[in-house]
Amino acid sequence: RYDSTVEIAEKIDDNEFFRVETTKNLVCSNMLEGLGFSSLGHYTSLNNGDFFYNAKRLGYSSYWLDSATNGGTLISDALVMNKYIVTPNFLSNTTYDFEERTNSLKIYRNTQMPDGIVITDTAPDEFKNYDKTHRMQTNKLIADKLFGVSDAIREHTPYQCENVSLINDNGIYKIKIEDTSKPASIRYNFFVKNKTELNFDIFSNYSPSLSEPYYSFGTVYVGNKAIERNYPNQKENGILDLGTFQNQYVNVRIDIDKSDYEEYELELNSFGLFSIDINSISNAVVNADTAKLSLDKNKITVKSDKDGWVYIPFNYSDGYTARLDGEKCDIEKALGSFMAVKMKKDSTLELVFYPVGWKAGVVVSILG
Repeated sequence: RYDSTVEIAEKIDDNEFFRVETTKNLVCSNMLEGLGFSSLGHYTSLNNGDFFYNAKRLGYSSYWLDSATNGGTLISDALVMNKYIVTPNFLSNTTYDFEERTNSLKIYRNTQMPDGIVITDTAPDEFKNYDKTHRMQTNKLIADKLFGVSDAIREHTPYQCENVSLINDNGIYKIKIEDTSKPASIRYNFFVKNKTELNFDIFSNYSPSLSEPYYSFGTVYVGNKAIERNYPNQKENGILDLGTFQNQYVNVRIDIDKSDYEEYELELNSFGLFSIDINSISNAVVNADTAKLSLDKNKITVKSDKDGWVYIPFNYSDGYTARLDGEKCDIEKALGSFMAVKMKKDSTLELVFYPVGWKAGVVVSILG
């Protein structure tokens, strides 16, 4: 994996701030940043629980001390600036343009990117229920509050549940296999007219556990093609991208084999098949008000040509100090683990990070 990651670094030439994601757990979590690229992938005990749980909430794959670079949706990718995606396969997702390839991997550019990080009149306190949302609900809230689109995400109802009961009890999805000695399946069938991205999700716990009771729930098929086997699992537990569809019937099936169990029941916070209207999201994202962000070692610089709250998709920490046009200003914790700062038109914001206790430690070391 080292050689393939180094090859990626030699192929991406972009002077703007961006992050890199993958379709699978392809690279070691800290390696992309070690090569000078930003990503959500981190393997460290220095990140607090809020960061890892927020990665899960947004729909990215994460377990234990490892937040991975795969998962998410078009909406969360726009928020965190996932501009490039690396994959071993050709993408059927038409929201990406092919850029480059290495010996083993292909690099695509996400065409649904804002021109910078989002700046808006929406204040952080309008997200007071953020921590009560889960995965696709979270993405829907972000689409509504930050990008101004309220109806871009739709949840689909299965047309058939074979040997399995599925009940949505006020947002808690209760699943029970009726006879574990027999195969079970959940099927969806519907017509897609407008250009649509389909996502499937199974999720329950915000925890650092190496395994979860809902892991290896089943195999997800689109038509007769297996998209992911034993989903979710330790390496692939983010929201699953099923591809782009338009003017066609779509058949999605989840095959469940729990013959090793005498009984099988689950309660989940998120479950099901969801569609995202690409045109609605694309128009909102491309036309969003943005601010330019640049990153230089431990300093983040943001330049804005309008008033508003700028949402900075970096982990909130007491180690940051912020200055707006040279004057110290407040940093609000926002969207679970990120930062927000109120900016003025034609202003420059600088955030500088030092680990808590670092300066005191330097003084003590000097004094001996």
